[in-house]
Amino acid sequence: MTGIGLYPKPNGVWGADISKWQDADDTPQMVDFDKMVAAGMKFIIIKASQQTADPDFVENWKRSRAAGLIRGAYHYLDWRKSEMEQAKLFVDLLRADPGELPPSCDFEMDLNNPGRAVASGKLHNFLTYVEQELGVVPMIYCGPYFWMDYGGSNKEWARYALWLAHYRPIAYGKPAGPIVPLPWKTYTFWQYDDLGDGLRLGAESKELDVNVFNGDEAAFEAFVKSVRSGSGYQTPETPAEPKPEEPKGLAYVVDIPGLNVRSGPSTNSSVVKVIRYGAPVSVLETKGDWARIGAGMWVYKPYLKAALPSYAPIYEVNVGGLNVRKGPGTNYAIVKVIYKGTRVEILEINGEWACISPGQWVYMPYLRQV
Repeated sequence: MTGIGLYPKPNGVWGADISKWQDADDTPQMVDFDKMVAAGMKFIIIKASQQTADPDFVENWKRSRAAGLIRGAYHYLDWRKSEMEQAKLFVDLLRADPGELPPSCDFEMDLNNPGRAVASGKLHNFLTYVEQELGVVPMIYCGPYFWMDYGGSNKEWARYALWLAHYRPIAYGKPAGPIVPLPWKTYTFWQYDDLGDGLRLGAESKELDVNVFNGDEAAFEAFVKSVRSGSGYQTPETPAEPKPEEPKGLAYVVDIPGLNVRSGPSTNSSVVKVIRYGAPVSVLETKGDWARIGAGMWVYKPYLKAALPSYAPIYEVNVGGLNVRKGPGTNYAIVKVIYKGTRVEILEINGEWACISPGQWVYMPYLRQV
């Protein structure tokens, strides 16, 4: 078995990451964080949530802090639930005590993966909400090959620190450094082994994920300080700064020629102004079918469409003429025909069908990524 102590350790500051799986249900004790510290670990990244809160998170969060570990929390992004519901759950768990490392999003789920365009868009939405609510730029956890398939090389992603998962890489028969996917030039944290000695490091599981920070202790301390103060993050003992009255929301554009903006979420509310087709708006709050885009400014949300981030891939029609239908199937009526070379953005995927605009679906095998 390959594991910590057998594979050469990279240089840097050491830590681990845990979830409920490191605690045996049939024993009264939990992870021994004092033992982890005694073994030389400096930080811990703890699973907070997936579709629901990790059942051990609250206790792990409190006890790891008491042991003196530098803490970070992560959320496992799950395609079976709205990314915004997941983001709100994650933020609610961290709001009172956000920890010392950036909150992380675990981007690795293969099951029900909706494809690059939708997956990267959901990741972007999740990160945007977490950042605006907690006041710090989050971190992305991902393996290099998964990122190449479902992330993107646009430089805008590089503003997020990279927690890279690449176990025991080998080059020319010898241990090597990890593959760092574009647009990053290096990693911030490297999960380099999933076969660490869990029992020696205080876990109840035989094996444990082990991680290393890319830098020495002085660099690590500077990184923690920048997270806690330089990026607006507050320690639990320090009162948080008031949030801006109107934080940036999720990006949409107007999808009809003229959209009434009303003073409240109802057609009974007075019209404040009219905004044109294609105008960008940020949705800050929703009530039923209505979306708030500013103080005292509400619009009917079905008349908006999601504005995909600029790094979402573009597709073009690859056949002479492609039927656009009202729904994802040949049993739906044809709305129009688009022709070879027409470029489209994919908002949603349902099987082999792609939504390119509200109420407009095309057969994906007739598209090619540009």
